[in-house]
Amino acid sequence: MQRQKIELYAERTFSRKLSDTFDFLSENGKVLFKFLAYLLLPVSAVQALGMNFYAGDVISIIDNINATDHADFIMHAIIGYAILMLSIMTGAVLSSSLVYGLVRLYGKRQERLQGITMSEMRPVLLTNIWRTVKMGIVIAIIMTMVITLLAVAAVGLGEVAGLGNGAAVLTVFIGIIAVFACGIPLALTLPIYLIEDDSTLWESLTKAFRLGFKTWGGIFGVLFVIGFIVQFIQGVSTMPLYIMLIFKGVLLSSDGAATMVTSPAYTFGMYLFGVVQAFGMYVGYTIIYVATAILYGHAAEKTDGVSVERDVDNFEQMGDDNDDDMALFDSPKP
Repeated sequence: MQRQKIELYAERTFSRKLSDTFDFLSENGKVLFKFLAYLLLPVSAVQALGMNFYAGDVISIIDNINATDHADFIMHAIIGYAILMLSIMTGAVLSSSLVYGLVRLYGKRQERLQGITMSEMRPVLLTNIWRTVKMGIVIAIIMTMVITLLAVAAVGLGEVAGLGNGAAVLTVFIGIIAVFACGIPLALTLPIYLIEDDSTLWESLTKAFRLGFKTWGGIFGVLFVIGFIVQFIQGVSTMPLYIMLIFKGVLLSSDGAATMVTSPAYTFGMYLFGVVQAFGMYVGYTIIYVATAILYGHAAEKTDGVSVERDVDNFEQMGDDNDDDMALFDSPKP
C-alpha cells in the first residue's frame, strides 16, 4: 500500500512538522542514502584524512610541548585543518543541494522519488550547487559586515559614553541577541532559493525574513528538537574516533604503548572511523535540511496560502489547455 504523499505546502501543528519530517525520511530513506553515499562518501574520505592530519599533529605538539621546534608539526596541522574545512564546506554545499533538489523533485514527479536516477538528478543538483555557493558568499559578506558594525559600534559607544569595556560588552550582547533573532528566519532562505523555480537570491532573503518572523517560534522549536536528535546521531558516529584520539594522546608518551598507537593498523582504524564520523555528520545535516523544507512549506502556506493560489493557477491552465467541443453546441435539438 502506497503512502499518502507529503505535500510541501500545508499548515502543520508542531507535532506534524516533526512527523512529516521523519515520514519523508522514512519514505525516501533508500534514495537519500544512495545519493548521499554516491556524493558524500568521497568527501568524507578526504575529510577524514584532513581530520587525522590535524588531530594527529596537535597531539604531537602537545606531547612534545617542551621541544624547541614545532614548525613541521604546525605546518602539517595547518594543512590538515585547511583540508578539513574545505571538505566540510564542500560537503555542506553538496548535501544541501542534494536534499533540497530531491524535495523539489518529490513534489513534481508523479512517482515521487521512486526510480529516480543520477542523470535525472544531475541538472537540478548542478543548479542547486551554484545557487548554494552564491547564497553562501552573500551571507558570508552580510555576516562580516554585521560583525564589523558591531565592533565599530562597541568601540564608538564606549568612547562616546565613557563607559569603557562595559559599553562594549553591552553592545556585543545586544548584537548577539539580534543576530540570533534574525538567524532563525534566515534558515528558510536556502530552501526558498533552491526549491522555488522563479525565486531570485534577494527575493529569497526578503521572503525568508517575512515568513520567518511570522513563524519564528515554530521554527525555533522544531529546529531545537531536531538539533538534539542530530547531535545524538553525530555523537554516536563521532565517539569511536574520539576514543581512539584520546587513547593516542594518553598512550603516546608511554614507550611501551607508543608503538601501538603509531602503528599503520591503528592509524588506518582512525581513518576509517574518521570517514564514519564525517558521513554521520552529513546524515545529520540531511535531517535538518528536510525539517527546514517542511518548516518553509508550513510558513508559506500559513502566510501566503500557496497551495490555494497554485490550485487556482492550475485550474485556469486546465481551462486554457482544453478546447471546448463546439460540436456539442452545434448539434441539432431533438
